[in-house]
Formats: sequence, structure tokens, C-alpha cells
Amino acid sequence: MRPVFVSAIASVFLMACGNSAATDPAEAEAADAASTDQHADGEADAAAVDQHAADETGASEQGAANSQVFAAETELFGYYLPDTDVGIGDIRLDHIAIGMDWEFEEFFAGQPENYQPFVMAFDDVSSPTGIGELGNTYYEVSYAVFPENFLITDEALTFSGTHEVIGAYSFEGTFNAQQVEAFHEGLPAEGALTGTLRIGDDVFENVSFQGWLGD
Repeated sequence: MRPVFVSAIASVFLMACGNSAATDPAEAEAADAASTDQHADGEADAAAVDQHAADETGASEQGAANSQVFAAETELFGYYLPDTDVGIGDIRLDHIAIGMDWEFEEFFAGQPENYQPFVMAFDDVSSPTGIGELGNTYYEVSYAVFPENFLITDEALTFSGTHEVIGAYSFEGTFNAQQVEAFHEGLPAEGALTGTLRIGDDVFENVSFQGWLGD
């Protein structure tokens, strides 16, 4: 609206000074057209600014809603198995798996598209069991849960999300650097990770995880 306001003041000033050009119909029409154009340009600029701000706000809100950060410099990859039963009803946590740093790099780069190197695995212990190729027993019904939000550093692991079966969940824990190093060397590693897991209204405090590189 500012261009119109300035134009109106200018017209009043010219009339007060007795400027004959302001009374010329052709020039008055041209001045009005120029004022209208300036007004339209001003509104277009304002709309562009508003749209830019809306885009930035939307991007910010989306980033806040789904934050996935891998900032670890030490080797944390492997399986973290709870020392006690953790779960709701017949759904039990089997392990938390953390991939290698290069797998996270590929994941954040979108390659491959449908792979996430960080997952929780749950089993339905009421389901039938089978025997794997290595002779291990497994449950035929299991769930891979990929946290929508996670932060993985050298010292800590936090994540949260929702799943159609287990519902809302979150975890806050810390790594034991010595135990993590131990299981990467093939040694027993009790308490490589310790933390609190929340599943719905159930809270499991001080859950200890042993580290395992897998078969």
C-alpha cells in the first residue's frame, strides 16, 4: 500500500503548488496507471515474501518432525540385545541394530531408497517358531521398527517414533565405550548400552544391552 500513499501525497503537493501538469487529463490518467502498476508490483513482492516465509516454515517444521542424525566417530555397528524381557504383551524386543558409518552415508544420500541402517526388531513370542540355517530358533512373526527420529553419537543413543503394532515408543541411553570396543574385538560385552525404553504407557528403566557382532 505504500506506493499508493506516496502517490497521493505527491498529488496533493502538486495541487497546492498550482502545478498545471497535474490538471492535464492525459497526464493524470498516466500517473494513475503508474500508481496502479506500482501497487500491483508491491503486492506481488509481498506475496513472494510471504510464500518464501511459508516455504521456510514448512521445511523447518518438517525437519523438526523427523530428525535423523548420525554423528558418531567411533565404531558402534552391531546388535544390542536386552539382558531382560522388554515389551508389551507377547511383543518382545529382540535387539537394536546399528549399521556402519558408510551405510548411514548411503542412507542419507538416498541410496538405497528403502534401507535404514538403524532398526529395532520385535518378536511375537506367541507365534510359531522355526529353525534358521545356523540352527537358531526364530519366531515366525516379527516386526522391524524404523525410528522416525534418532540421534546417534559416540556417547548416547536417543530415538522415538510410532508403529502400527507397538504404538508410540522412545529410548534414551548411553554407550559404554569400553564394552563397545570389547565386543568389536570379539569379547563378551555386557552393558555396552544402557537406557530407558518407553512403549506407550509402559516404562522400562535401566535396560542393559549386551553387544554382539552377529554370526
